[in-house]
Amino acid sequence: MRAGFRSTAVLILAAAAAGLLVAFWFSQSTFRIDGATIEASVFPAKQGVTKVKLPPLGEISAKTHAVPVGLSFSIEKVTFSRVRELAQNSVSGEDLVDDGIKVVHHIVTRMVVRLLILGAVGGLLAALLLPGRNRRRASIGMLAGLIAVALPVYMTYTGYDQKSWRQPKYSGMLAAAPWLIGTIEDQLDDLDAFRGEVREIAGNLFKFYSTVERWDPVDLNEDKVQVLHV
Repeated sequence: MRAGFRSTAVLILAAAAAGLLVAFWFSQSTFRIDGATIEASVFPAKQGVTKVKLPPLGEISAKTHAVPVGLSFSIEKVTFSRVRELAQNSVSGEDLVDDGIKVVHHIVTRMVVRLLILGAVGGLLAALLLPGRNRRRASIGMLAGLIAVALPVYMTYTGYDQKSWRQPKYSGMLAAAPWLIGTIEDQLDDLDAFRGEVREIAGNLFKFYSTVERWDPVDLNEDKVQVLHV
């Protein structure tokens, strides 16, 4: 009985490890959604992080969850027809956000299904490679691999912190993004004061040129000394 229990424990551990290994190794997948080509993958990491790659501009990342698994999304290509459509049509910011949420939900759903299948396949392979294989052990291996992948997926989903994106980390050319965004926000906050200053400068220039136009022609008599007072 002890031998049987030990054999089952070894099977569960091996199947769980194989499920995670296969899920990580074959996780990368490509999605073509709404005129964009997006590559998504998961990878083992020291801390939970989500990376959004925008080649060749750089990368945006944030510590979003506690599970030591990294999520990577790379926007490889955006068709010009889609860009032209967004430019020509009056698309509101809310519509863009809603479309983005739908795209992310679609990608995440397909990724989760893919990872669970890969985990089950990895567990099944481990059960078939170990001695004493049979239908019961194959079922145990598949279940162990499935659970080994499902557990971190569930913990990542439930513990995902969207607020962490308020202070992301930038790399590449996108490193200038925080400074640029901050400058734009400052200018927008001071927009009324800026408009007032522009109006005042324009008024002063109008007064100056109106005064110059009313001046009499300058007498260039050599006996007179000309003095310019600014």
